[in-house]
Amino acid sequence: MSHALPITFEEELNLISLGVNLDNVKPGSTTMESDKFLCVCEQAHNSVVIVDLSEGNTMERRPIQADSAIINPVSRVIAIRVENQLQIFNMDLRSKLKSHLMPEPVVFWRWISDKTIALVTASAVFHWNMNDDSPPVLIFYRSANLGATMQIVSYEASTDSQLMLLVGITQDKGGRIVGNMQLYSMETKTSQILQGYAGAFVQIKPPGRTDSAQVLVFAGIKGEGYPLQLFIMEVGRDREASSGVFSVPPQLIPLDADIQNDLPVSMLVSPGVDIAYMMTKMGYLLVYDVHSGKLLYRARIVQDVPFVTRLNSQSKGMLGVTSRGQLLHLAIDKTKMLAYVLTALRDSQLALSLASRMELKGAEELYSSEFDRLISANDVQGAAHIAALSPQGFLRTPETIERFQQMPNQLDQAQPVLQYFSVLIEKGSLNKAESIELARVLLQQNRSSLLQSRLLEDKLECSEELGDLANQVDPMMAMFVYLRAGVLEKAVNCFVQNVSKKSKSQSPLALIHLCDRYDCVEELTQYLYTNNLMKYIDVYVGKVSPEKAPAVIGKLLDLGCNEEYIKKLLGQLLQCPVDELCKQLEKRNRLDLLQSWLEKRISRGNKEATTHNALARVYITLDKSPQEFLITNKFYDSKVVGEYCEQADPYFAFLVYRRGGAAYDDDVIRVATENGLFKDLARYLVERQDLDLWGKVLMKQDEEHEDSDRRALIDQVVHTAIPESTKAAEVSTTVHAFMNAELSAEIVEQKSCVGMNRCFAFF
Repeated sequence: MSHALPITFEEELNLISLGVNLDNVKPGSTTMESDKFLCVCEQAHNSVVIVDLSEGNTMERRPIQADSAIINPVSRVIAIRVENQLQIFNMDLRSKLKSHLMPEPVVFWRWISDKTIALVTASAVFHWNMNDDSPPVLIFYRSANLGATMQIVSYEASTDSQLMLLVGITQDKGGRIVGNMQLYSMETKTSQILQGYAGAFVQIKPPGRTDSAQVLVFAGIKGEGYPLQLFIMEVGRDREASSGVFSVPPQLIPLDADIQNDLPVSMLVSPGVDIAYMMTKMGYLLVYDVHSGKLLYRARIVQDVPFVTRLNSQSKGMLGVTSRGQLLHLAIDKTKMLAYVLTALRDSQLALSLASRMELKGAEELYSSEFDRLISANDVQGAAHIAALSPQGFLRTPETIERFQQMPNQLDQAQPVLQYFSVLIEKGSLNKAESIELARVLLQQNRSSLLQSRLLEDKLECSEELGDLANQVDPMMAMFVYLRAGVLEKAVNCFVQNVSKKSKSQSPLALIHLCDRYDCVEELTQYLYTNNLMKYIDVYVGKVSPEKAPAVIGKLLDLGCNEEYIKKLLGQLLQCPVDELCKQLEKRNRLDLLQSWLEKRISRGNKEATTHNALARVYITLDKSPQEFLITNKFYDSKVVGEYCEQADPYFAFLVYRRGGAAYDDDVIRVATENGLFKDLARYLVERQDLDLWGKVLMKQDEEHEDSDRRALIDQVVHTAIPESTKAAEVSTTVHAFMNAELSAEIVEQKSCVGMNRCFAFF
């Protein structure tokens, strides 16, 4: 019986038809770093062809001489390589961002993020950040298993950039292709060697876990004599983790026995849908489900195998360029996959899993029938999970609630409908109908405290109907629900009838205390503001809950409150969490309102670190002479402000940590090294006159290879910091440090410079 193919396959474009010479369509000359751009180096014409895939496959030819060129995955930034010279250009601004001369040839390179290029040489792997002036940073050395004779075919970075995967192949003496992979951890600085040909990372949500798992999917073997298998395993997680480590039993990769020497050449995993696409040397496409490791589809689809492949962000499929100039597009056909899995694979559980993740056509009928089956079998938990996972929650209806209510109670178990609600709450929150029904059940059982807990956990959708139910047993709880639901009239009526009458007072103070207790600060602020009860806002932030002032002021800004009133309110605040206030105004781009208030507090002698921290953020954001403040102020917290500056401006972070003294030496070194501030670091080290500190930065990590950061720092010490120094002790300590680090030759080689001549004068 034939089945409709679950895969779409089409040619997106042909480079030959665009005028590209076929001789240039080959690895190295033709690159594709994402689904946005395709790039071809035409060395014979000293030009580069750029095809914008996101703009209707428009083509432009630029006069650029390059051995290889790669375009940033998200922006019009191009990196070009001519022998060992690397350069990065912004094509829109027509400006060079940075350049670097590598000491050895680059054998493989690619963008691993929108700001970082990975460079692989015969000996090591480097990362080059385009957003600073630092040179490429050494990440790790190639293992002996991936020596210089290995052809590097792939380099991948995990979603969190904590794991790297280098893949290489070579031919053994018998002519067999051997593949090795080096899995490197940025955290532990260690490598693990795997035998494999292709691999990729993906972040998934394993069943039964609330956190994500970083998963490595690769095609390889366990050892000599073992068959080729697909391995799916979580990496970078403690093996003793309480919720376990995700893994799938290795799956045999079915290659055609009649075809000799076939092997995987590329692996892509589409995030979100968690589908792995594997291409083999002989043109076979194998599609796998990452969660189960099951093979969804296998077929020989091409004779000319793509030599570069990338994910398509829209279809969640795969793009590939062939040596014939074709750009091929492969993707799962969402209209046919479900029927294919049910009829060809005969796997209903797999179909359910795929339908939930991929929103496949026809999933509603599948989920409905499975839900009916489980209900008939009195499988409460199974039915609850099916309803919870149903696409777009189409099964989460009042009718479903009614079906659980009609199920018989089970011995020593909660009511079926309560079990259903518990499953939904584990996975998120309840909708309006579910919240109302849960409230009815709990109130019938006199369990209003549990209802209150669910409300405070934000697990229920507040509505007028839910408030009406709560009002039957607890006016204060009802007040909370009405306020959250935006039913202000009923909130006020509830207050008047149940609280104000008892206290014989028309003042909203009782309402204020009630809202404060239930943390309905924004709702209270809106009520008082819209009813022009401004004096009670003053009372609330001045006497009742000064710690809630940031939330009140933030809400007032959202409501379009007059700035003069907000400034007046600020002026009345004596005790207030300054840091939170700063955050509330910062996310609304209104830090300017805080400047004079903070300056007045400081002028009155306030020395609290939080106040000075906040003013530092204001000056940095508004560009109000931040450097002077960061250097001269004595009261801000260097750790807090430094971390803020690392995101805003790394140079400011350097100034902050430098101002912090010896306790922040490690932070000074880290920030300067990560951001290429070697000249500033050199000056700092010379001024500090600390041999132990010098030892940290001059100590060689590897005897055989020079660290690029260390070299950059040494150059700045010799050429900048020493010549600028006017203190004999600084120069003397520096020379001692160089000698301790066995860098006497560096001094001798540079003694012709003024600073080095002065160095020797001190001995």
